[in-house]
Amino acid sequence: MNIWLILIAFTFHFTRHGISFPLIPLLAENFGAAPSEIGITVGAFGLIGVFLSIPLGGLIDRVGPKQMLVFGVISNIVNAAILLHASTIYELIIAQMIAGLAFTLIIVGSQALISKMLSPREREKAFGLLTVGASIGQGIGPVFGGFLVERFDYRTAFFLVLIFSSMGLLVLGIRGIKESDSLKRSYSLFQDARLAGSLALNPQVMIILIFTFVVPFAVNLNSS
Repeated sequence: MNIWLILIAFTFHFTRHGISFPLIPLLAENFGAAPSEIGITVGAFGLIGVFLSIPLGGLIDRVGPKQMLVFGVISNIVNAAILLHASTIYELIIAQMIAGLAFTLIIVGSQALISKMLSPREREKAFGLLTVGASIGQGIGPVFGGFLVERFDYRTAFFLVLIFSSMGLLVLGIRGIKESDSLKRSYSLFQDARLAGSLALNPQVMIILIFTFVVPFAVNLNSS
């Protein structure tokens, strides 16, 4: 039962992401944003992950994967609420940063929960199901979003995003997850900061980060 709750929430997450993400540069353009501002808005989504990916590994041992997953769902809801009432480019940037936070938390939380609940052999099937759910969401989300904006408006599309985001609260029904002794370990932000600093000084890592940031930036800037 738990795995299906995670799968349903995961699919809703990627569907709401598929609806909202392609609309962001279009809405930013409607707000009169310059091409550089549109690029910053789109890039704000991925930028938050650069700072959070390392600390999340230690933090998840402290708070537990279910709590992290729930916080990701709540972040999705906050993001949808901001998009629903956004009227400036700055609100879009804030919404994108929150969306990046939610995306990272949900991905990491879901994977950690599955690893905690299932045996190695069962994990392969579960991760495969998550991939299917993500593909479905990413496939139908943009279609829904484009249709709703064309037939109605952006607010209608973002209202559906809010509904799908709220459906993620199904993860509250996950039961029987035993917290391990690792949750009692202290969390050191200083150690994670040192690790992040050492990676930032690694030329190979920086090349990868720059490449992964510039390519989506250029594609979305060109499409806008």
